[in-house]
Amino acid sequence: MKIWTIPNLLSFIRLLLVPFIGYSLYYNDTTIALVFIVIAYSLDLLDGWVARRFHQVSEFGKAFDPFADKVLYGVIGLVLVIKNFIPLWFFIFVIVRDGAQLIYGSHIFRKYNSITPSNTLGKIAAFCLATSLLGAILKIPYINPYLLIITTFLMFISSCIYIVEIRKFLSEIKHEQ
Repeated sequence: MKIWTIPNLLSFIRLLLVPFIGYSLYYNDTTIALVFIVIAYSLDLLDGWVARRFHQVSEFGKAFDPFADKVLYGVIGLVLVIKNFIPLWFFIFVIVRDGAQLIYGSHIFRKYNSITPSNTLGKIAAFCLATSLLGAILKIPYINPYLLIITTFLMFISSCIYIVEIRKFLSEIKHEQ
């Protein structure tokens, strides 16, 4: 299994930025937090591009990249809830959904050494989540509640699709055995 690849290193660097982002947000240093967030987001885009362009896609990377995203979004969300920038219900929904995906995804990875790929709606929902969090940080009107509700809806639908895809994946594995 390929672990030490450039894309995985970029994901690891992104994960290392999380405490700095959380600290900066908590202590109201929005400019520094935004700089770190832009770096983290750029690294996220870059790691995917490098993985595909230079044939460094790995099963580990398919699991580690979304893990880094979930940790990043979770810490940002936690700080935003503490600061009353987003409602608690939204944070709980995101944490429960992402936690369930991480637990189930890691179980499948350990058992079958494979990852079910993200779906297109899931990527759109992730973009809406990032936009919602960024909008809350910048205190942009209409982020709360409108974009939060849209994001929640998209995350719910993408989770339903993910469940169907996992069931299909497990069914195919059982037929192969």
